[in-house]
Amino acid sequence: MTEEKEWNDLKLPKLTVIPWLIWALLLVAIIGALYAGKVFAEPIAAANAGGVTITVYKEKCTHVDSITNLPNRATWKEDGKVYDGCVGVIPQLGVAMFWFSDKTIAVVPLDMFQAVTGV
Repeated sequence: MTEEKEWNDLKLPKLTVIPWLIWALLLVAIIGALYAGKVFAEPIAAANAGGVTITVYKEKCTHVDSITNLPNRATWKEDGKVYDGCVGVIPQLGVAMFWFSDKTIAVVPLDMFQAVTGV
């Protein structure tokens, strides 16, 4: 006959600190990799005119699903306010087309943009 054991009589294998440490480091690495793309999106070009700064980023434009032909993220900064947007370049015409979250659009000559360095 088998004898019944109490719940506190069951012996589970004890895990050392190392497996838990490995899982914790792996979790931190995954979260860091996913978060780093948002935090460290690098600006590549900026244009200034009349108190407005338009900045173009390497980051993909993801906040507007309905706009598919403006692939990169852009920002419009004016009077301390920043508006997110999307940008696409038409090299044949020498212009960049923008759409911003305040529902404004802009077409800016590529000659107005300077490369952003040292960021």
